[in-house]
Amino acid sequence: MKQNFKLPFESKAEVVNNLVIEISNDEISMLVYSTFPFSVNGYYNYVNCDFKNQQQVKKSLSELFNSLSLTKDIFEKVKVFYNFSESTLIPQQFFNENDKQSVVELMFGEKQQSTCLSEKTQLNDIVNVYRVPTELDQFFKDEFSLSSFAHSTSFQMQHSNSNLFYCLVYDTQLKIVLQHDSKFLNVVYQNYTSAEDVSYHLLNICERYKLPADTLEIILAGKIELGSNLYNEIHKYIYKSQIIEPTNNVQFDAVMTGMQIHYFEHLIKLAKCVL
Repeated sequence: MKQNFKLPFESKAEVVNNLVIEISNDEISMLVYSTFPFSVNGYYNYVNCDFKNQQQVKKSLSELFNSLSLTKDIFEKVKVFYNFSESTLIPQQFFNENDKQSVVELMFGEKQQSTCLSEKTQLNDIVNVYRVPTELDQFFKDEFSLSSFAHSTSFQMQHSNSNLFYCLVYDTQLKIVLQHDSKFLNVVYQNYTSAEDVSYHLLNICERYKLPADTLEIILAGKIELGSNLYNEIHKYIYKSQIIEPTNNVQFDAVMTGMQIHYFEHLIKLAKCVL
């Protein structure tokens, strides 16, 4: 596990803090925030994690949260968002709770020591069915027993009046929310190792969904910089590319000074979701 960002928060008696966590197979992010007014007070990001290793996952997570003093007793609310790519979206009319495991196995194959979960998405008529490592899921339910749990994808889908890619850049993975002609299309995960990989995946998605790259708008968030090699590579092919605008009316603790807000803008949006 490698520390990528660590902007620790300072616990203050007069401030009621909350915690939002997003976790995938190899990356975990934590955002500490307070409300009324909404303020971001700390941010942590770790990569090169091995959360597929069921034998070590509880130990690794316990050591991480204890070392950061991020324990449930200091937070009023904790929201845990899974971001595992073994997730599929099903129209509500075709969803059967008893079939969710067979649906996931049909899509992604069988996997031992995994737990299948499901929930309605923001669009209501679509259900997100996904699976997570059992030991990891159990850790969070033991350590943060009164927390709210969901898949982050379920709260990142929306209708738009434009042809839009919403592209979240993680350390080794892309998460792309597709919209076309005011309709939601799909959420696509792609692994990458280079900027060229990213442009290839985006153009491939354009071709697969018959979306015109020259008129498509792409909103970028996560680990990407304006003018970086990755940004320029995307902009070569999708001209209407821009970094996501920060959420309005959000304050930041002094420790966050100079931080690129779009690194964790998606966590701010998740923190504001009602679970």
